[in-house]
Amino acid sequence: MNSPRIITLAVAALLAVGAAPAVSLAADYRAELQGSYFQLIGPGDFPDLNAAFIQGRYFFKTVKTDGLPLAEAAFLGRASSVSVAASRSESSIGQSVFRLNSQFASVGYYIPGTMFFGGVSASRNEHITALNSTLVLTDYDTTWSGVLGITPVDGLLVTTEFQEHGYDPNITARYVGKLPNSHYYAGTVSVVDADRGDTAFGVEFDYYFDDTFSAGLAYQDGSESLTARMRKFITPRFSIGGSYTDDDVADSFNVDIAWRF
Repeated sequence: MNSPRIITLAVAALLAVGAAPAVSLAADYRAELQGSYFQLIGPGDFPDLNAAFIQGRYFFKTVKTDGLPLAEAAFLGRASSVSVAASRSESSIGQSVFRLNSQFASVGYYIPGTMFFGGVSASRNEHITALNSTLVLTDYDTTWSGVLGITPVDGLLVTTEFQEHGYDPNITARYVGKLPNSHYYAGTVSVVDADRGDTAFGVEFDYYFDDTFSAGLAYQDGSESLTARMRKFITPRFSIGGSYTDDDVADSFNVDIAWRF
């Protein structure tokens, strides 16, 4: 693992807040549109992977942002939503080109007057393999998954997910809280006990320097990956984000922009 590069990126993210002006105005919103670009840099002869992604999300009620980190307003407000997304990824080996086109839809719903949360999602994938200029193979598949959760206290969501093929015992707990210095933070812990393979866990932590800027780290022991990430709201409605991941197989980075309205 190339930890020095991760540490360098994290330090740069921390320094960037000193050069970026804070946004003092809040802006409630009802929907968000996000576009991102992802690249995986394969080791040696392993092919690189490039992907583009666009997602739209609509909330069933207006998300209030006053006095909250802009990136966490929907989570802290327990805002139910529906989202749709599409992505395209491509890699190549010699003359062969491998492409994946995906469409995705999901609903996440907090049951009013209770602590319960539920969600369901479905995706349709088109796998295209071009072995040469005349031989192209295409395959389709559709998958679905669901999630059940509880919100026992403000700022905490505990969930478990199940897949179409079955259920591997798993749990994820995410908490967003405020420190004595009035700055917010977000922490996530997840554990999966797979039927095939060892138990895997992940930890994530993000710190909010103000309501508009955050930087964080995430670690997954299953893939031995470490991710550094940051997000900055240039205005209360427009944000940019980026991340860099280093693991035992390959490095990858992601950049995105998001617009709220």
